[in-house]
Amino acid sequence: MRQIQIQHYRVEGLNCPPCVDTLKTLNDLCRQMAPRFAALDLQLALRETELPDTPENRGFANLVTLACPEADKPETTLEALLGVAVEQDPCEACGGTCRALVVEEGARFQALPSGLLMDGILRMAFAVMSPEDGCSGGCGSCSCCG
Repeated sequence: MRQIQIQHYRVEGLNCPPCVDTLKTLNDLCRQMAPRFAALDLQLALRETELPDTPENRGFANLVTLACPEADKPETTLEALLGVAVEQDPCEACGGTCRALVVEEGARFQALPSGLLMDGILRMAFAVMSPEDGCSGGCGSCSCCG
């Protein structure tokens, strides 16, 4: 079973709501979706990484990355997978700024919603299951398989 590694970064001592909410959403998604991904021979593995509290590291708080080393898929940020921008927005809770994903429609998300997170997980899963030519080799109905 290949493992999709989902990494959530937070900064030591900071418990701002966007980070807490994103981690809770990731935990819920991984728990709920594990059986469905297992049926595809994929395992979701969530890990939280705590960074030291430095000015540089604060910019990485609430960063989510995905990887699958068994399929040669390196650690990739959620925003890169989704093709969205990331900006720093004021955060009242921590007194500084927090990462915000900005989607095409102009919506901004500090706490990452399940839809954006699931979109990134699915994109990584499809990349893992499909070789370079886009065919998984197992459907039996396309020109590659049939």
